Amino acid sequence: ASEAAKDPSSSGSCIGDEGGGGGGGGVVDVLILAGDAASKVETLRTVFTTFRGRYDEVFFIHGNHEAWAGKSDDSLAKLDLVEQMCEECGVRTRPLLFQFDDPDDVDSGGSGGEGRQQRDVCVFPLYSWYHASFNSEPNLRDDDGFYTQQSASFLRRWQDFRQCQWPTSLVPDHAADFASLSTTSQAIADHFATMNEPALAAFEAMLEGDRAGANGRYANGRADLGVVSFSHFLPMQALLPEKRFLLEPDLVSVVGSDPLRAQVERLQPDTHVYGHTHIPFDGLIGGTRYLQWPLGNGETKI
Repeated sequence: ASEAAKDPSSSGSCIGDEGGGGGGGGVVDVLILAGDAASKVETLRTVFTTFRGRYDEVFFIHGNHEAWAGKSDDSLAKLDLVEQMCEECGVRTRPLLFQFDDPDDVDSGGSGGEGRQQRDVCVFPLYSWYHASFNSEPNLRDDDGFYTQQSASFLRRWQDFRQCQWPTSLVPDHAADFASLSTTSQAIADHFATMNEPALAAFEAMLEGDRAGANGRYANGRADLGVVSFSHFLPMQALLPEKRFLLEPDLVSVVGSDPLRAQVERLQPDTHVYGHTHIPFDGLIGGTRYLQWPLGNGETKI
């Protein structure tokens, strides 16, 4: 789920009166929150503690709303506070491997992971941020100037450009390097992608080392291990309708990340969960199932 972004005590909250409550009986009940749970730190704490009381594990990755720091604060510092709160509340922001059954308890006719009834599963959060050059689709025809006017309006209305403040070491010129629909800067997207590298390298080394060992748990590599990755932003433009079908064609410039796509392709997940666009999606692309379940309308509860 994603886009909760409301106080749980409000009438429009997407948090219902009942929740997962723990799986029991060998079942692990897991909630993945793909960002935009809330922009206020105190609201985030309420969201996290509520869900931690209902699910065996809760995973979270920040969206753009969590980075809203106002005009005077630092968005990276704000996100550090969010990470600290996740740790305090027992909410996971790093990959976790769920192992099921004894790896030696396999059928006599199989080897490696063939005999297990349930594949192990790794839930893999991926940090990300968008960049305008993700937009690779040609602009719509603008014979009457309507598109130009709409772009100017979108630029004024996009809250991130006012609510997010990045250190000058990352974004030297706020207007030119961030608050623009035509900037070629990819610095913020690269920054968050770099944060994923240690976990990705450790995951790849685990698989490689296990495959090299005798009777390894993952002797067949990724075939023996399920992976569910998730991010707030989109890893590919195919997850968004064409511009001619969007109410806001400029949305394409503020939704996705090419570095994120490269990392998702490295993971080859069975399922990738994402958020941000508020457009539900469930489809298979390149062997991976992509899912978005946006909340925040006050009608859908979790």
